Amino acid sequence: MHSRMLRWFLAGLVCGGGGLLAQAAPARTDLVLEAGRFDFGHGTPTTLYGLEVRGQVGRTRPFWRGVASWRPELGAIATAENALYGYAGLRLDYDFARVWRLSPAFDVGAYSHGDDKVLGHTLEFRSSLELARAIGRRQQLGVTLYHMSNASLSNVNPGANSGAIVWAIRLGRLP
Repeated sequence: MHSRMLRWFLAGLVCGGGGLLAQAAPARTDLVLEAGRFDFGHGTPTTLYGLEVRGQVGRTRPFWRGVASWRPELGAIATAENALYGYAGLRLDYDFARVWRLSPAFDVGAYSHGDDKVLGHTLEFRSSLELARAIGRRQQLGVTLYHMSNASLSNVNPGANSGAIVWAIRLGRLP
């Protein structure tokens, strides 16, 4: 029952939340697809698939060269072993060398382990770093590495490291 409720919650989060992000930031909304490995470096890694929607809050000019953008993100990840993770967070896209983007991010979400790794708590935090390259004006291809942990909210806190290839497609109008 708990797993079924979490799946409906995640579906609503991605579908409904994506529409909210698109309305909040019509100038730039990206749909992101990812595929990779969940929990590599520990035990037996499994395949993961993800779907994410990214909006845009604003642009800042940092003290280094280039332009950085704060962006909200909302998404879900599923593994081949029925684990589900729905999350929302904030990322900082730092564009450099005209075609490259480096993006640290922090997310908070709900995790259900299914038949996959037990992370110790439903509430899990995710920190990530993504490096992507522009492919034309509306797409980016890159890699992301992230760590999920419950920040010791539970006595069980093994964490999970994951990596994926990401493909971002611009849905909003071009800047």
